[in-house]
Amino acid sequence: MMFLAFEWLALFSSIGLAFFSSRWIKHRHVQQLQNAEQRLARISLSSASINCQQTLGLVGTELVISLDAFTAFSLWLRTLLGGNSAGANELLQRGRREAVIRLKREAVALGAKGVMNLRFEQLTFSSGERRNQNRFSIQAYGTAYL
Repeated sequence: MMFLAFEWLALFSSIGLAFFSSRWIKHRHVQQLQNAEQRLARISLSSASINCQQTLGLVGTELVISLDAFTAFSLWLRTLLGGNSAGANELLQRGRREAVIRLKREAVALGAKGVMNLRFEQLTFSSGERRNQNRFSIQAYGTAYL
């Protein structure tokens, strides 16, 4: 009986540790995004064409992000019950922010002052034997200009 109680305690402790470490990692990532966005705020973005001195070429980035276990469980419940999954939406928003930061860094490396014709594409896919583990691919691309 004592051994069974210890197993339950170990299980719930592990789940709690995973949950809080996941939240801490998300919080740290959001802080890193905010810092990078502030540093790169001078690089302008536009989804339209802009009259400019010179175009410097195509810049683009792609990233793949996956759901953590708690967000995946929440998404599974939302699939059964219907409704909006706040965790998945938050993950996609962070992914788009990360893609914009990477795109701006690439533009800075070319000496650009902005990116025009900005486009986003997003794919959702599963891989391997674990078909229920959702992953998102986010692409961002545009034309760097002076």
